Amino acid sequence: MEIPGTDRRDDKEEPIDNLTLEQQLFGAAPRMVNVPEGAIDLFPQKIGPRILHLPDTKRILKAGPTVKMSEAEAMRLIACETSIPVPKVHDSYTIDGVGYILMDHVEGKVLGDCWGTMTTERQDAVVSQLRSYMTELRSLSGSFYGALWNQPCEDVFFSHFPFQKDAVSYGPYASRAEYNQGLLDALANSSPHGILDEDNADLATRLLKRTDETIWFSHGDLHQRNIIIDSHDRVAAIIDWECSGFSIPGRDYYEARARARARDPRWSDTLDEVFTKEAKPDFGLLKELDQALIRYTCI
Repeated sequence: MEIPGTDRRDDKEEPIDNLTLEQQLFGAAPRMVNVPEGAIDLFPQKIGPRILHLPDTKRILKAGPTVKMSEAEAMRLIACETSIPVPKVHDSYTIDGVGYILMDHVEGKVLGDCWGTMTTERQDAVVSQLRSYMTELRSLSGSFYGALWNQPCEDVFFSHFPFQKDAVSYGPYASRAEYNQGLLDALANSSPHGILDEDNADLATRLLKRTDETIWFSHGDLHQRNIIIDSHDRVAAIIDWECSGFSIPGRDYYEARARARARDPRWSDTLDEVFTKEAKPDFGLLKELDQALIRYTCI
């Protein structure tokens, strides 16, 4: 099913180009989150958006300068077009540059807290569900590369910080050729001189040869702490869609594996069972690209 882009914008978001590295990592100082009375901050030490539990309404308020309306739209899309369980979104808006998403609080346990104690049979049951959901997610195809509402790409390759500039946004892109050029632009911006160097010449050539125009919707950060299961080992929700968007076929598998290596190597192996063969193209090439992008900045 192809999902067209839409220009609907309830609130304009400040371009990422205007935010400094410090603001991207810790949030701009003047942008204070409006915390409802009685709200409980579930992760008070966490860098990034605040996750507030509203006990009286059994809802969650995700808030912060980096919270985008495209994340709320992604959950609405998934709920409408697939059987993938996601929190129901009740409202989403921006106030003074701060994004807010009000959604249901999903009962259950974070998979990362119980995976190690689960029997092989129980683990297999969860993997089977996730494989089905990831296959279903790929049935959502688009006409551009980027986040919903024709917003910039959230792929990890476009998320590393440039060497000499403040953060830069990339996309959306109308074709694979444009997307590939965006990757080269990111490579150039990652170098001290702002140009492609000889070390990346061969990599750039191989990237440009990738011409598959297939566009799949992707989560962008499928790890154990973004999966909630209920007491019967059913997947109750897949959460944290802030990196989601339309992208190349190998994006979801690569990013899930790349993040898993740092968090839990055992989960990295499990992802080979979650993602089918067609979802794993160009893993080696994407890994080489990702490493090249942080050669100088390490970020």
